[in-house]
Amino acid sequence: MQANFQIKTEVKKLTVLAELATLQSDYRVQFRLNGKIGYVKTGVGKPSFGLKLDDHTVFTRGGNIRLIHGNHREGMPFVPTLKNAPFLELGHYKGNTHYSFGMIKGYLYEKSESSYGRLEHFFSNGSLNKMIGASFFRETTAAKDLQMVNLFGGLNRGNLSWMGEVTVAENLVSNRSIASYSELTWNVKKGYTILARIDFFDESMIYTEDAIRRTTFGLNYVPFPLVDIKFQIRSTQLSGGVPSKGIEFLSQLHLWF
Repeated sequence: MQANFQIKTEVKKLTVLAELATLQSDYRVQFRLNGKIGYVKTGVGKPSFGLKLDDHTVFTRGGNIRLIHGNHREGMPFVPTLKNAPFLELGHYKGNTHYSFGMIKGYLYEKSESSYGRLEHFFSNGSLNKMIGASFFRETTAAKDLQMVNLFGGLNRGNLSWMGEVTVAENLVSNRSIASYSELTWNVKKGYTILARIDFFDESMIYTEDAIRRTTFGLNYVPFPLVDIKFQIRSTQLSGGVPSKGIEFLSQLHLWF
């Protein structure tokens, strides 16, 4: 269970926001500056990279932590076992555009030092709402530094929504790796959402026999606020003529306090 506590105060053009999360020693202080369109944020947390999905099994986050297909990796490095780390971030809002740059120390491993950046833009055409963005992450202390570039976006109209992202990484395993995520959701009625998702991972784009594609269909049921029940059916296909791993049935219960 996770509890979040926030304290906010305003003095003229300065806004100070402090937040504490109990689950992973996540705390931060944010100073809003320049008429509240700029900010400085510091504390202990995660780098702002990609869509920051809460499902760590998606390949653009952590993927399969326990390797089940014989690869060196089966997902990007954002596994849930990583501890939050000290960071400093500068950001700015300009209309519907937000950009930020930050540094984080000790996130991937104890002595790691990384920089990251993010740019995103929100816009609408009538009833169609759109979002597009990009981010980067670079680990600067390793002999072969990890570099990642990410493109993400989303669309929404009425009860239908789509979001997706692609991440390309250098030196994650060797050479260049790629992961992608695409999900379509339909809010059938209040409390019921149907989803269809495809995510993909290739640990080395040079070879053709180590790619994984996963297809997921599911139902999210929210019987009342603070409770989310998920049911999913998932199948995995491997490249190179390797037989499929079959069908998986998953269920999750999320509670917020």
